[in-house]
Amino acid sequence: MKTTFFVIANIVLLPATLFAAESKLIPCDGPNCDFNALMLLVKNVITYLMIISVPLAAIAFSYAGFLYLTAAGDSGKVKQAHGIFTKVAIGFIMVLAAWVIVHEIVVRFVKPSEVVDFLGN
Repeated sequence: MKTTFFVIANIVLLPATLFAAESKLIPCDGPNCDFNALMLLVKNVITYLMIISVPLAAIAFSYAGFLYLTAAGDSGKVKQAHGIFTKVAIGFIMVLAAWVIVHEIVVRFVKPSEVVDFLGN
């Protein structure tokens, strides 16, 4: 079961990992780093984690749905599925809230000419 999970997780997360490796995750190099670069690094890391959290949340919701559908009247499995749904929903909302907070901080404190969108928009 654990091996299957790791294989599926690697297949799902590999494109996001390669995207981070090829993108400008770290906005500066050497002595060119300043406060703006630090803020952009924090924003880029949060955005990258948000990109990874979407497939992970989908996998967790799918697993909880599978538990719920195969419960066959077992109240323990239904309760476990509800717990997974609740925890994943709360976690995903926290990830989105963190992204909004960091995005607003970057927009307010970093010079507009230096704000580079991580996704290329």
